[in-house]
Amino acid sequence: MLIRAVPRVVARLVQSRRGYQVGHVRNRLGGGVESKFAGASQQRDTVLTELRTLATRSSSVRAEIKALICESQDDIVVNKVEYFFDTHIFTEKEVDHFRSLSETSTDALLEEFYRIFADWFYRHEAPRYSDMHRPWEWYPKARYMRRRFYFHAGPTNSGKTHDSLERMMKARSGVYCAPLKLLAAQVCEKVNSAGVPCELVIGDEVIFNGSGEFISCTVEMCPLDESIDVGVIDEIQMIGDKERGWAWTRALLGLPAREIHLCGEPRAIPVIKKLLRSTGEEDALKVLWHERLVPLKITEPIGGDLRKVERGDCVVCFSRKQVFSIKSQIEEARPGMKVNIVYGALPHEVREAQTTQFNKVGDGENAVLVATDAIAFGLNLNIRRIIFSTVSKFTGGQMKNLTHAQVLQIGGRAGRASCAFADCGYVTSLYNRDVQYVRKAFEQGAGELIQSAGLIPTADILGVYWNLHQDLKSYYDLLSLFIKEVETEENFFVCDMTRQMLPLAELMEGLSFPIQEKIVISFVPWNDRTEEGAKLLRSWLEHHDREDPVPVGFDPPPAGTLLNDLEQRFRWTECYGWLAMRFPMTFCHFDQCKAIKDHIVGLMKAELSRSDADWKAVHSAPKLSDLARDAKVKPIQDRRLVDLDKESKRAKAVRA
Repeated sequence: MLIRAVPRVVARLVQSRRGYQVGHVRNRLGGGVESKFAGASQQRDTVLTELRTLATRSSSVRAEIKALICESQDDIVVNKVEYFFDTHIFTEKEVDHFRSLSETSTDALLEEFYRIFADWFYRHEAPRYSDMHRPWEWYPKARYMRRRFYFHAGPTNSGKTHDSLERMMKARSGVYCAPLKLLAAQVCEKVNSAGVPCELVIGDEVIFNGSGEFISCTVEMCPLDESIDVGVIDEIQMIGDKERGWAWTRALLGLPAREIHLCGEPRAIPVIKKLLRSTGEEDALKVLWHERLVPLKITEPIGGDLRKVERGDCVVCFSRKQVFSIKSQIEEARPGMKVNIVYGALPHEVREAQTTQFNKVGDGENAVLVATDAIAFGLNLNIRRIIFSTVSKFTGGQMKNLTHAQVLQIGGRAGRASCAFADCGYVTSLYNRDVQYVRKAFEQGAGELIQSAGLIPTADILGVYWNLHQDLKSYYDLLSLFIKEVETEENFFVCDMTRQMLPLAELMEGLSFPIQEKIVISFVPWNDRTEEGAKLLRSWLEHHDREDPVPVGFDPPPAGTLLNDLEQRFRWTECYGWLAMRFPMTFCHFDQCKAIKDHIVGLMKAELSRSDADWKAVHSAPKLSDLARDAKVKPIQDRRLVDLDKESKRAKAVRA
């Protein structure tokens, strides 16, 4: 309450100072002059006082100003209106106009007030709203709260996330923010199995499991509108990632939780302290140190001989092509060995099926895992030994050595507490040339400290920026100019917007739906660079532009479809679902799309497991009409997912 009162206190000081100045001038002019203008001044003050009262109480004005200043809190809007009256100098012509309107129509009076307010806002306030120098001000709800922070610092498999989740489940409400969909799904299942109803919120889907007081979500979907007791932000060191770091910054600065647990590497502590110093919360931070629960040893390399791969091993490589190549070689070198795979392009449902099969190694199954660095983030895996097939990966357009932090993060997956190999974990390399680099990484530690956090402009900021540049012809021009001009302070950096947002803005050229919708669509997780994918997305957007129902646009793939094509079509269903969550009136075939998505997941599971039973279950692809009938597609307004305003925290998470 003290913070909320500050603008009003400042306003009273301004008024008292202004009153002193007016009185001083009147004394110098003499009492006769004062009496001469007393009647006009009193009449003027009465008009402005009445207008001020009307403006602060009017729900329609508050709604207009909320949209203008990109704010959702009534008290902030009222403070802004009062600040306007305290700082704006009204001309006699404006006052006379107000007086004449007040005698005819209150609506006309408020409409004229809003016009003058908007003009004042764009001249004096909007530039501050559209820069990125003070991003903590974007989240007023969090600024009004007294938050406490606990940084759980330590290596992999040290119980950081476990302890944080235990604390969350004892609270009345909580949110867990995961770096991966699969990890969010695993935590959701764990919390529910502990008897605490928890809901899963990912970009293209929401799964309801109970009261909605607990949510497990991907960090990009972190809800910021509802106050909660405990929040958990996992892998906080990702705040320094050049592409996704903005999501962790947003969660850290904006999550309105009374208690926030940050889990991650110690090298993120400096940047967290600097950010909390900016918000005035540095003293509320406590660092809790964790030690690894299972010892880890570096062993001799296997000399390129895949016959030496043993039960519970995980061979790590860094491309989809390498995954399948090594899988094939192991199957040839070790007949009877079950080889499961995990890589980034696999749907999280398929990844979960593969990891579940591999984890049967704890029950004596003769299985190994071939995976990319997708396993680096906290998945529960029964890995005995990590084998690096290489210590370099293609990134940023060139081959680079893994950072020491990446080697530690991946290698630390071996020997997990409470899993099959809890006595000791082992790390080595496939080839002799790489083991020294692995050993050096573990000896020297993670390397450089993280000094800055990622940012990306919010939809609100881009909306204000558009209103400041009405001369620009398109959203693509707007985004290009923003990328060129944007600046921020030293504790932050702007994440790469040219890789995804700019191409999507270019794809929307020539479409006439509102700029606010184009801004939202530019955040869609679309990473299909093919001509076929671009045509499909453009077709969706053209239907949306005409306000027509948007068809899914492709048939369910038949059995025998190449895995590459299945992955592509799965990504299409994810993006359609993402858009349906935000534009349900036009992207209204969510259930139909979900049925196709589930069908693709079944095909992929069957392909990777090579199970005859699975193949028989999906031996022929149903027609689109059959899927629609089976899904019992209803009008979009009837689905629970769409009634967002009645869904409390889960609705807020969907709209985040």
